[in-house]
Amino acid sequence: MGPRILTAALLATALAGGLVAGTAAGQSGPEPDAGDTTRERVKDPQARRVPDHTELGPAAGGTLRVGGANRYETAVAVAQFAGWDFTNTVAVYIASGEDYPDALAVGPATMDLGPLLLVRRNGIPPATRAFLEEVLPCYIVVVGGPVPIPPAVESALDQYARPEFCGQS
Repeated sequence: MGPRILTAALLATALAGGLVAGTAAGQSGPEPDAGDTTRERVKDPQARRVPDHTELGPAAGGTLRVGGANRYETAVAVAQFAGWDFTNTVAVYIASGEDYPDALAVGPATMDLGPLLLVRRNGIPPATRAFLEEVLPCYIVVVGGPVPIPPAVESALDQYARPEFCGQS
């Protein structure tokens, strides 16, 4: 893991733990202006709305299916279902959708830190790209080596990382 990825992982962990732009956990950060249509404000990782059990109740037999047409769309659907959106997505974790061990290894660890999305060796699938464009995370943490996720894909992901949304420059 390169120093940039490790640094991003450490920053994302600290930020998701409540240290956003110098704001301690439990204290609220600056309130966004109600008329503010720009996205230049500090994200609040504590603002994530996770569906509760009452929203799952209508499913037949208590079972609910969350999915998409393929594994890339399914990863996005799970992220949306888990409540990740622009206001609270500090970090996004990226793993290969073609080589599953990295996604399995990091999946459970990211549940409270940010969504896990999948990419291909040759690029970013449309569903993943659209979700990244919507949430504009502060940090993107690429999990795995340069074989499952080549440097070109990692570089393409850079355009979606916006550290300034977490008070970082």
